[in-house]
Amino acid sequence: MKKMTTVTMTGIFVLAANFSPTAIGFASEKDQQSAQEQSNDFPEFQEPVTIGDEGEVVEMVQTQLTRLGYDTSVDGIFGQVTLTNVKEFQRDSSLTVDGIVDVLTYQTLLYSIEEDYQNNLPNFDHPVMIGDEGEIVEVIQKQLNEVGYTTAVDGVFGQETLNNVTAFQEYASLKQDGIVEALTYQALMYNI
Repeated sequence: MKKMTTVTMTGIFVLAANFSPTAIGFASEKDQQSAQEQSNDFPEFQEPVTIGDEGEVVEMVQTQLTRLGYDTSVDGIFGQVTLTNVKEFQRDSSLTVDGIVDVLTYQTLLYSIEEDYQNNLPNFDHPVMIGDEGEIVEVIQKQLNEVGYTTAVDGVFGQETLNNVTAFQEYASLKQDGIVEALTYQALMYNI
């Protein structure tokens, strides 16, 4: 059994629905391309997918399964290995085990994170802002890099971190104040 946690906060689902790749305002073409690729990580769910189906939803399912420890080839084709891993994921997540990625399985895949990853995150107990230092700032900087905002990882919340947090907040349709409060932190950590 894989160890994972599922995020079920309504705000996360609303937040994901508000993402618009055309609303991105980055300085460089590379950053725009990276953000566009990130926004494409979560294609719109339109109908259930199962064995024999192909496309970007299948590719996202395969990517998420692999990220969660279910060794799945990411080729966009829902084959036997993907079917087996979807069933195992459904079993581990206490979902109906039928190998069909319906809306509930899809959302559970999107908002599941590895428990080990979650347990290694520092406690988030107050907003993080310019001038702050420490492990939580390093985690934020690393995650900014992961989602396409090139940021020095030095544990110091300086101007570059502020600018990138503000750009991420704009992208995520959040209040653009450069302060990493709970909603910004969740959106950043869960790659929404």
